[in-house]
Amino acid sequence: MERGFTILELLVAIALMVLVMAAVFGNYPEFNRRVALDGIANKVALTIREAQVNSVAGRKFGTAEPGCYPGYGVHFDTGTPTSYTLFADPPLPCPPNGTGDGNYTPSASPSETVQTISLKQGYVVTDITVSGGACASVSSAQLTVLFPKRNTGAMIKNAASQLCDTAVITVSKTGTSLTKQIYVGISGHAYVQ
Repeated sequence: MERGFTILELLVAIALMVLVMAAVFGNYPEFNRRVALDGIANKVALTIREAQVNSVAGRKFGTAEPGCYPGYGVHFDTGTPTSYTLFADPPLPCPPNGTGDGNYTPSASPSETVQTISLKQGYVVTDITVSGGACASVSSAQLTVLFPKRNTGAMIKNAASQLCDTAVITVSKTGTSLTKQIYVGISGHAYVQ
């Protein structure tokens, strides 16, 4: 009696392997999109945290004189949905009691832009919702999350520069229903859901 596999047994084993591989690799593109979206949403939340840390630490910006500590913030604009901006809000006048204007001014001279962060191709900021404070719960075309100098709390402003208590930034993969939301509160806490 010979030992080994028959051709029929080998064909059945190969067919089962093909089915398992098809199931695994058939979902791979969707899995890859979800992982990329998670990474983008977490990067947005970490950029907000970076602004908070820079403000609390008194990080110097540009060529400012010693003791001239700016606030830091992050600005979102649905008109440019593929990027957002980390910015400094330099005090005017400089020490001892100067404060920034509380807004991101792209055309300011010298520039307030620390870094413009581009989202991965195919991913966009699709919605910004603000609520609480002076804001009704509505979508906003722009959002500024600012941490005034040496302060852990956030100033959340909508397009009309009204102070709000919370903001929700929605990022999504174009052409799909995949979305992630980043929540920000006046405590400065930002988290992804």
